Amino acid sequence: MSNSTSFTVVRRKPEHDNQINELYAGIFGQDSLEQSLKRWEWQYLENPSIGESGPAIWVALDGEVVLGQLATMEFPMWWGQQEVRASVAMDYMVRESARGRGVGMALAEAWLKNVDVGLGLGLTPSSHALFKKSMTDVGPVSSYLKVLDVRKYVCRRWGVFLGTLATPFVKLVLGLAPAPVAGMSEIEVRTVSNFSKEYDDLWLRVRGSYAAIVKRDSNYLNWRYICCPFHSYCVHEARVKGVLAGYAVTRTQGERDFRRGIIVDLLCDAHDVATQRLLIDTVLNSFRRDGSARAETYCFDSRLARSLQQHGFRRGRTGMQYTVSHRGVSSEPLTRQSEWSLTLGDGDLDRA
Repeated sequence: MSNSTSFTVVRRKPEHDNQINELYAGIFGQDSLEQSLKRWEWQYLENPSIGESGPAIWVALDGEVVLGQLATMEFPMWWGQQEVRASVAMDYMVRESARGRGVGMALAEAWLKNVDVGLGLGLTPSSHALFKKSMTDVGPVSSYLKVLDVRKYVCRRWGVFLGTLATPFVKLVLGLAPAPVAGMSEIEVRTVSNFSKEYDDLWLRVRGSYAAIVKRDSNYLNWRYICCPFHSYCVHEARVKGVLAGYAVTRTQGERDFRRGIIVDLLCDAHDVATQRLLIDTVLNSFRRDGSARAETYCFDSRLARSLQQHGFRRGRTGMQYTVSHRGVSSEPLTRQSEWSLTLGDGDLDRA
């Protein structure tokens, strides 16, 4: 429990939920609340990584009145050369009448002192202003976009007449596909309906090639992507001579006349460029077959970003930030940020 002169911060209990829901509806609207309740159960209560104390959700109380909440999603994380307890900030809100009383800072402090590594993945400017007081900036959230159907894309942006005229020139600017990498011919990619126990071994084999990455074993992956109640994901599995070498998770969004293909997650050994590139090739071809006009993703992974750009993805800015706090664990991974891997699926940027 954390104390302030006028309120306390405690771990959420079920009896707080009615007030939390009322607060959420007041800030984001009743329709958003109904969607949030469904996400809440899956994201916090069904999370396989929650401890005996329940979900890492913190509430500020003035007597029995809930002033604010900070909900975080827990998971183990590979940090340097060890597995640590980590969580990412998700749902943060403060009652309007309580703003300016230090509620946000108290909630953040309660969270960060109860976890080895705290992550802010895709913080908006307002959230970043709060968390940067207790956390370290590690870089901006970069978007990556590739046009797949040039005519559909430019007509959407500029209208049919100008789009039709511009299409040949845009195709020329976008360039050709990258040259193949040695070893790609030995890789087979297929779609699967779930993550088998082989993914536990894959995780153990590849984690050492990263300085910081969320633990991706079968338990976590099945919960995150197969059991997610909002999106229908497609899992592309790569094998080299029958041995599991990596995967990509994707989904599509939008109407048929302008569908978007989204790369949510991608994992292989960070030095295995052939598998990484073939997975990107495969998902792009899948998006094209599905009629997607463009492909997009977010990531904080310099090696994946390099492969994306070699496939014609253009890097953009989102205005959001990645931040991190580490307490009682080594700061060494902060010196190797080029070896980090944070993807769209790690935070809440891919929420419904």
